[in-house]
Amino acid sequence: MQEILEVKKQITEIEQKYKELMGEQTYFSCLLMGIFGSGKTRCACTGRLPILIDMFDPRGGLLLESDPVLKQLRAESKLKVRPFWNENSQNPSEYQRWERQWQEDCKSGFLSLFGTYVIDSGTSWLEAMSNYISRKKGGKRNYELGGKIFTGNLEIQDYIPMYNMVMDMIKITSSQGCDFIYTAHLLLVEDEVTGKVTAVLDTYKRLRSKIPKLFSEKYVVSKKETSQGPIHELLIHSTGKYEASSQLMSSGKLGDIEEPNIKKLLEKAGLNTQDKPITWK
Repeated sequence: MQEILEVKKQITEIEQKYKELMGEQTYFSCLLMGIFGSGKTRCACTGRLPILIDMFDPRGGLLLESDPVLKQLRAESKLKVRPFWNENSQNPSEYQRWERQWQEDCKSGFLSLFGTYVIDSGTSWLEAMSNYISRKKGGKRNYELGGKIFTGNLEIQDYIPMYNMVMDMIKITSSQGCDFIYTAHLLLVEDEVTGKVTAVLDTYKRLRSKIPKLFSEKYVVSKKETSQGPIHELLIHSTGKYEASSQLMSSGKLGDIEEPNIKKLLEKAGLNTQDKPITWK
């Protein structure tokens, strides 16, 4: 009898821990990849509203002013954009400014007010971080990263705290009570022996494997030429050229290629598609 009670207690603890970590609602997080101009930003803005974008890509501002759908979302206060694209490698400031804001957002619960939070792009965000570290280290000045102080010249081992910060940021942001989309640029690489072309993340070699591991959903936005003109597709399963995968495919309701619309994808998979109220409107 005592053994049965002990087993029941352990099962209850397992269920409580699961609910604790998962929360009342399952939130969607996605690594959204593509080459330049493939439509990553536009796809990210099809998520649950309202949407907050921390924009690091210098060309992102032009898209926000020219795309009629994005202009309409901004006009209706459903899309908010914080610019971090004014980066100067000789006098870097954007990463440190972003990190302070992000830490405050996590403390206050600000991100939970949004249906979707987007870093666009993670590639440019990493470049801003690298500029910040390199400049501070090269000048032999102290610098702060992730709440820790580092000194001296940049050496191989100094990349480890940067990698850790990247992984910590993704993990923490994914638990802020909103959907999270991290866009990333792809590079097309040709094998010198076989001539086969494959796409890899445009980032440090070690992060090419570390970043995707932190996302259950890894999609590629691609542009396909047709007789009616170019169309955009969302690859959620690997092809010979692109690596993509999705745990949502286990629902049996998704194909290898879907429309680049996050809300429609969530609906097909049976996940929450409800927008959040716009409290500031």
